[in-house]
Amino acid sequence: DQEMGDAVRSRDQANAKLEVAVGNINKLTSEKASLEKEVNDLKQAIADNLKSLNEATELRNSEKDENTVTVETATEGKEAVEMAIGVLNEFYNNAFIQTKYTPPNAGRDGQTVGDKAPEAFSGTYHGNQDAAKGIVGLLDVILSDFERTIDTTKDEESSAQSSFETYEQDIKDDNDEKEDDITTKKNRIADIKDELV
Repeated sequence: DQEMGDAVRSRDQANAKLEVAVGNINKLTSEKASLEKEVNDLKQAIADNLKSLNEATELRNSEKDENTVTVETATEGKEAVEMAIGVLNEFYNNAFIQTKYTPPNAGRDGQTVGDKAPEAFSGTYHGNQDAAKGIVGLLDVILSDFERTIDTTKDEESSAQSSFETYEQDIKDDNDEKEDDITTKKNRIADIKDELV
C-alpha cells in the first residue's frame, strides 16, 4: 500500500510538472507566434513608409522643377518688360526735345520745299503721349504681375520644401522607432526559442 501510494504521488507530481511544462510551452509558442506577426507587421509598415516617402520625393522633385521653370520664365518676362519700359520711356521722354536741324537742299532760310508746303494738320506731332502713358502703365502692371509671380512661387517653394523636410524627418523617426521595436521583439523571440529548447 505504501509503495502504491508513493507511486501514485510520484505519478501525480510528474503529471503536474508535465502540465505546467506543456502550459509554458503553449504560452511561449503563442507569444512567439504573436511576436513574429508583429515583426512582420512592423516590416510591412516600414516598407509602406518608404514607399510613401519615395512617392512624396518624386512629387516634390516634380513640383520643384515646375517652380524653377516658373521663376525662370517670369524672370525672363520681367527683364523683357523692364527693357520695353526703358525703351518707351526713353522715346517718349525725349519726344519734346527739339534740335536745330538744317535739312539738305534747304534754301537760305533753312526751309525745304516740304517745309513751305501747306500743313495738313495743325501743331507739331510729338508722339501720342496719352497712349504712351497707357502702354507704359499697362507694362507696369505686367511687370508687377511678373514680380508677384516670382515672389509667390519662391514663397510656395520654400513652404513646400519645409513641409517635405518635416514629413521626411517624421517618416525617418517613425522607421527608426519601428526598427528598434523589431530588434527588441527579435531578441525576445530568440529568448523564447532558448526557453522552449
